[in-house]
Amino acid sequence: MFAAHHRIANLTVVLDANNSQVDGSVEFVTTIEPIADKWAAFGWQVAEVDGHDIAQLTGALDSDRGGKPLVVVGRTKITGHLKAIPDTVDAHFIKLDPEMTAGILAQLEAEYA
Repeated sequence: MFAAHHRIANLTVVLDANNSQVDGSVEFVTTIEPIADKWAAFGWQVAEVDGHDIAQLTGALDSDRGGKPLVVVGRTKITGHLKAIPDTVDAHFIKLDPEMTAGILAQLEAEYA
C-alpha cells in the first residue's frame, strides 16, 4: 500500500504463483486467491502471465505501469515443463537420481541445443 500511495513506479515484484508449499497445495492450506485482484486493490499495476513463457514475462516487465509499482504474477508449475519430474507436491523436495537427471538433461538438450 505504501508503494502505491507514494507512486513508487520503479518497484517491481515478480511473484511465483505455483500453488505449492511444504504442507501441500496452497489452496488446501489457506485461501490466497484472487492474488491479482488483491494487489490491484492495494493500487499496484498487475500483470498476470504464464511464468514459463519468457516473452510474456518480458512483455509484462516492459509494460506501461501507469505511474504505479508493478507486480508480475507468474503462474507456474513446480516441475516447469520437465517430463522426467513427477508432477506432485513433493517435486519441491525431490532428489534427482541418475535416471531422472538423464531424462531432464536429454529433454533440455533437445529443446535448447
